[in-house]
Order: sequence, then C-alpha cells, then structure tokens
Amino acid sequence: MKNKNLHLKMIGSGVYGIVATDLKYLCKTFVRIQEFYESPFKEIRGHHFTLEEFKKIYSRGNGGKFTYYDDCVGFNVPGHIVLNFFETFVDDLSPKEQALKKLLGGALNAKAKFYVIGTVVGDDRTLDHEIAHALYHINPEYRKEMIQANSNISIEIRIHIWNKLKKLGYDNSVLGDELQAFLGTTSIKHLHWFFGKTITLERVKNHRKIFARYEINK
Repeated sequence: MKNKNLHLKMIGSGVYGIVATDLKYLCKTFVRIQEFYESPFKEIRGHHFTLEEFKKIYSRGNGGKFTYYDDCVGFNVPGHIVLNFFETFVDDLSPKEQALKKLLGGALNAKAKFYVIGTVVGDDRTLDHEIAHALYHINPEYRKEMIQANSNISIEIRIHIWNKLKKLGYDNSVLGDELQAFLGTTSIKHLHWFFGKTITLERVKNHRKIFARYEINK
C-alpha cells in the first residue's frame, strides 16, 4: 500500500529525500534513527533504545516535558548509519520506521554511498539546510571547501556558535557539519535569532558561495 504521509524524492545522485505532509509524522518517523546517529546522550547515540527510554532521557532538564516533536524541523542521516540502524533495530522497528525502510528500498542493498534527509512539503529553507549536510558527506570537494571556509571564521566566533549549537542539543561530533550547513543556507535573520548579530553577511558570504556552486536539483 502506498504511504500517503511520506514519499521519496531523489535529490541529485545518492541523496534520498523523504518528504512528509505533516511535521509531527516526520518527527515520529525519524526520531530514533536521527538520535542513533547524533544524539548528545551517550547512552542513546550508537545504541539500541526504545522510544520510551529516549523520551525519559530527553525530558530531563526540560521540566519533564517531551518537546522533541516541536523542537525539530528536518532530519539528515548518512547512509552507513541508516544501514547500521536497520541492522541494530531489525526486530524492533515501529510501523513508521518500517515504512521508511520500504521507501528507501534498493538504497539499502546498494554499495554506493548515499544520504537520507527528511523534510516537510514546501519547507525549502530546511530542505537547503539538509542538502548541505548531504553534500558535506557525499561530495569530497564540497566538504574540503567547507572545512576551509569554517577555518576562516575566527576561533572566537566558531566557539560562540558551537556553544549555541550544543545548547540546542547538537553533539560535538557534528559541530563542524552544522556550522557549514547553518552558515551556508540560513537567512541572516534566522542566524541572528540563533547566534546573535555578530554573524554578519560578510562573515558567511564564502559559505553561501560554496553552497550555491554545489547546490543540487531539488
């Protein structure tokens, strides 16, 4: 049966776009696979866990409230993590995770490098951000240029942004990737909202030029 809530859209070579009609549905589909990849909680990242276990941990220090489905707008997971997730959770997949696995189909059996992103219909701003993550992992030249662009940002500004990202729940292992994705695709208005007005257009213009040069068809 065709899934009316999710559909697959190929975005360039090796990038599998999972598009949802509803954000909460998307979050429930990706919550465990995303946290398996990059959770800041060591007992979660890279381990088998139940949704209830994650909810309990995530709610700590948050007034006991589980706000994950309100906090997230998009998702991105490297292909090798996707494969590892489905192997680790093979006997414990939720119906939504099973639907995701079915949508990905042949990608899970192919040897080529791939990347999976999840967004909601019409949210182009988040889509660009997730594409930036995909490029960083599957395009060596893009990654090389963005690493250099990151290093050209002063260490004070980088530390400032990284500290903000960690407060938003990002793990240390993905801070460089998040830095390039935010600076390369996020509007100045939203960068100011996330990181303050020290982030100027002049400081991010190189990241934007690189992303524009490598941007793939959506």
